[in-house]
Amino acid sequence: MRRRTVLQLMGTCAFGAAFSHLGLYSPLPLTFHADANGEAPKRMVFILLRGGWDSALGTDPIIGEKISGGYEPDYQSVVPVAVPGKSNLVVGAGLAAATGAFASIPTAFVNGMFMEVTAHSLAEYYMYSGRLSLSLSREYPALGALFARKRGGFPSHLVLGARMPLGDTVQAAPPIHTSDLNELSKMLNGPHETANGASGASFQLVEDFIKRADLEFGEGKVAESSLLLEPWINSQASLSSLYNADFGSKLALSPETRDRYGIPQNRFSGIEAYLAGTYLALKNNLTNVVTLNVGGFDTHQDHLNNHVPLLNSVAEALNVFVKDLRETPDPLDPSRSLADGTLICVTSEFVRTPMFNGQNGTDHWRSASAILMGNGVKDNVVLGKTDSNGEPLGWREGRPQVATEETHLLPNHFAASLLDHLGMPEEANEISTERLNGLFE
Repeated sequence: MRRRTVLQLMGTCAFGAAFSHLGLYSPLPLTFHADANGEAPKRMVFILLRGGWDSALGTDPIIGEKISGGYEPDYQSVVPVAVPGKSNLVVGAGLAAATGAFASIPTAFVNGMFMEVTAHSLAEYYMYSGRLSLSLSREYPALGALFARKRGGFPSHLVLGARMPLGDTVQAAPPIHTSDLNELSKMLNGPHETANGASGASFQLVEDFIKRADLEFGEGKVAESSLLLEPWINSQASLSSLYNADFGSKLALSPETRDRYGIPQNRFSGIEAYLAGTYLALKNNLTNVVTLNVGGFDTHQDHLNNHVPLLNSVAEALNVFVKDLRETPDPLDPSRSLADGTLICVTSEFVRTPMFNGQNGTDHWRSASAILMGNGVKDNVVLGKTDSNGEPLGWREGRPQVATEETHLLPNHFAASLLDHLGMPEEANEISTERLNGLFE
């Protein structure tokens, strides 16, 4: 096992300052990142494209020396596209439809993060939390879950799609979770629905529980029983407030919303529906943090024919989503748009091999990429790079270098940089004392 891996598994991060001479990262002391108005992000949208996306069709296209490298010749027919007005941002054909979004708000790409595991679940948890483990027996909370706990409120977090790691945030900031927006709308209508669709009340009043507890405790124990049941009382009040706010109808997908996002009439899941639901949740101030889990990207067969349309659907929906955020006033500050206070991260657990397998598909590859958009992001920036064989290069002083244990860009560096920007330096330091320079203003 490599030395860096041993350190990560031991949870030892104190050696970060020893590498400060590399110009790769910034060790302590920390700097607080904020947007142009001096505020950290109010909201976060974390999108994980599950299965492993092909960043060569996205943020790390086949250009220059890569064309004559180890990539399949078929990639040469996939023409990259430049983002208008942003000289450093070039995307592959899979994300071409998102260039409008990338052009309209601050955007940065991170490529060539060295991925030390390429098993799906382990790599997913690593990208979610920034913490590497060779076992799923220890669950570290995802970045979105940490931010949800910091932001507070009820509900603090909305998870759309597959579940994600919550760790010790599971009680402090439990999310609303669903893989179906129609079910989400029903959940928010009330405790249950009657046969005719009207909301019904199925909760027994908390006061009844208190009375029962009083009888069991005996006279003089009212205070103790009330304290015991305080979480029940708070939950009841929060749920009642949630139902009374009519979120069920506010988050329902109207025909106009379906048409704008390209959502088929009877579908309530997938990237188009999830981004539409995210927009409605933020617009109506349901929550501050949304995590989207979108599957289907593990294209071990007929890769280009399967993968390009998947990325196209992400790009098209992302373009609409960002446009909606830019054109919608922030419910907490109508003088600004939703886009002004929102940080968006799009990533996947790893990327695809540059060569096809025996079924014209691609397999798992030891690199990872990400897109950052919105609040406080340093615009027109690309950090990290891969070589002509799709291998992650090292990075030092803003330039690609020979890859070593000390020069690798790692997901834990990326995660710590995000948490620092979100105003969470202590949580960031638990992951890594190193930050990626140049990602945020």
